[in-house]
Amino acid sequence: MSPNPFRWPFRAQFLFGFLVCAGLLGFALYSEHYLGLIPCPLCMFQRYAFVALGIICLIGGLHAPKGSLGRGL
Repeated sequence: MSPNPFRWPFRAQFLFGFLVCAGLLGFALYSEHYLGLIPCPLCMFQRYAFVALGIICLIGGLHAPKGSLGRGL
């Protein structure tokens, strides 16, 4: 696989996006519960956005349509 993520297969790009979202959410929960940082309202909104984006990336990575019609949906 190429080191350039733009040349990765469609499925690998989505699964990588899911892993990035999961890592960011994991660090946010770690810093809240173990480091004692209190999240602001914007941070909470960002968490909801990353959860939604992670779910979309996971669905895209598991589905991975081959045709252009499926990728456009």
